[in-house]
Amino acid sequence: MPVSDSPDPAIQPDQPVYCIPHGVELAQAGRRVMLMTPQGGRVVLDRILLQIWGYSEGRTRPDILAYFQGKGFHPGDVSATLVCLASAGLLSYAETPLEDLHAHSPPKSDALVSAIIVVYNSLAWLPDCLASLGNQSHTSLEIIAVDNGSTDGSADWLAEHHPGLTLVRLNRAGSLAAAINRGLEASHGEFLLLLNPDVVLETQTVAHLVQAAQSNESIAAVAAKLRFMWAPAFLNGLGNLVGALSWGTDIALGHLDLGQCDLWTELPSACFAAALLPAKALEAIGPLDEGFPMYYEDSEWCYRARLSGFHVRPAPQALVYHAFSGRVPGGVDLSLAADKLERVISGRLRFITRLLGLGFLLRFLLGYLLEDFLSAMICLLRGRWRHLRAYWRAWSNYFGSLKDLRSERKTLQTRRTQTDRALFNLQRNAPVPLVWRGLPLLTWDIVRFEYKPWIESHQADRPKMTLLRAFSIWRIEGAAALVHRLGRGIQWKWMQP
Repeated sequence: MPVSDSPDPAIQPDQPVYCIPHGVELAQAGRRVMLMTPQGGRVVLDRILLQIWGYSEGRTRPDILAYFQGKGFHPGDVSATLVCLASAGLLSYAETPLEDLHAHSPPKSDALVSAIIVVYNSLAWLPDCLASLGNQSHTSLEIIAVDNGSTDGSADWLAEHHPGLTLVRLNRAGSLAAAINRGLEASHGEFLLLLNPDVVLETQTVAHLVQAAQSNESIAAVAAKLRFMWAPAFLNGLGNLVGALSWGTDIALGHLDLGQCDLWTELPSACFAAALLPAKALEAIGPLDEGFPMYYEDSEWCYRARLSGFHVRPAPQALVYHAFSGRVPGGVDLSLAADKLERVISGRLRFITRLLGLGFLLRFLLGYLLEDFLSAMICLLRGRWRHLRAYWRAWSNYFGSLKDLRSERKTLQTRRTQTDRALFNLQRNAPVPLVWRGLPLLTWDIVRFEYKPWIESHQADRPKMTLLRAFSIWRIEGAAALVHRLGRGIQWKWMQP
């Protein structure tokens, strides 16, 4: 709870003070305490972060540091907490907490970029997305919208309000990969910008992507830095990866963006919610695999490209805000819907069968089989029949498609220039996601061990979990939070082949 002590009357008017921005409010889900962001999102805090946040209202940094030092807190830890709270938009301060690393202007280029947006009942998001494309500093841009069988009038709205774009109408909804491929076939650009409709780009995003793509001819894809639209200081991800357990995931999911990912030079894969592909690379690698019903089609294309000797690069200055179709996690159980579960299971099985050598294929397949068997048994015990059928259908369809997959696999393996070990070594140092039920985590432990080293000395080494650190998490956040953090860390370690 915010501390009720009144601000020190001795504060001089010209001293900058912290204040709580309009729209930042307390919220709660179960035992977890959260702060609402001005954009309607939520960030999970612990009691120490909440105490510092509440006490900071109307006070200067020296006053805050002195108060908490008197209570036994290290000033460096409190100072890092203030930087994080201000960077997260949960406190405001007269001075910028960190240097703005995204303000540098890229060189101008006249290369034609074809922006391809697959639309499916996306009318609510299209105005903002298209407006952000219209405001780009890179002006050599054509826009191609592929309507994938929408029923909300998206195609008619596009035709009426944006007659200058190319509209590809598909009579009925197909796979996302197929819709993207139809857009690629209609493009004329030297570079191909793949976008979700529920994104908004900053003004120089396309220019930064083009600059990165032009830096080396071996680049197959450039990934934009995705942030949550509803918590715009936190990362949706910079690239993504596929592991030997669990689902594919975005890299640095839930991390507060302090620039700690901006030194990365290569990624396992790019998320096609916002990614730039050179047309020459697409011609060499081939189109997206339309056999993916949805999910994993972007990862498969990128890992396939890397298998053939290409590279996937980040463009951390290329900022994109992702709305997830407006779904803001509320701190409740985020179990997949049955239809989505079936597509995810099918996608990861297709991914490994097409791309991996025999040794890695068997290892991944065994891990997925055991994981899905245990999950299916839990569904059986809980009477979740639709989810149980999703597991059955996904695996049945997989075995039914093995003949065709073996043929595709044989062709792809002849193009291999990388070993599976080299393919997956790149992701072993990826940071563990910092989310709780889809919401970003910002706790005393995370500030001290994840963010403080970067704030003080730009060190971004992965911190180890010690017994003393685990005890601190249990004491401050509770046993459930400790189990969650330990479980996520163990799962992340086992994911890496």
